[in-house]
Amino acid sequence: MKHTPQVGTISSATLRPEDLIPAFASELEYIVGDDPEYAPLLREASALQDSEDWEDEGASLVLEELFDALDSLAPAGVYFGSTEGDGADFGFWQSPPEPEDYVLSDSGPLGCRTSVHIVGGEDVGEYASQEEALAAVRERMLADQFFPSVWCQDDHGGLTLVHMEV
Repeated sequence: MKHTPQVGTISSATLRPEDLIPAFASELEYIVGDDPEYAPLLREASALQDSEDWEDEGASLVLEELFDALDSLAPAGVYFGSTEGDGADFGFWQSPPEPEDYVLSDSGPLGCRTSVHIVGGEDVGEYASQEEALAAVRERMLADQFFPSVWCQDDHGGLTLVHMEV
């Protein structure tokens, strides 16, 4: 992979193949560079743009293949698709936490402690620091031999995926 996909819009306000295919192909090419695995798909997209035969079934297939390729390249905690609430805003978006994922958030007076809870489940505990909370999560994962995602929630409700070595 030449570039890591960035969260944000790639194409908006349209569902027309003649708009989506060039935008998706351009993003795919930016991400993979000259990776031979994606060359045939990029050639098909380019040929389709040159022919402007957008109503052909081939255009739908190329669009679907571009969509699948971009989604397969999304980093952990991110998906490629339309954003929630706007089916014509395509890009890479942060995935919401799944049931059984861990979420760390500030707690205590002035947010000086860190609470851990499981999405759709129990409160795990409150810890003196984020490092202590992450150590407790790591220990629990190893004990349970179950390794869900871990998220940090900021004071505005935003979520960031934590990359942990377990």
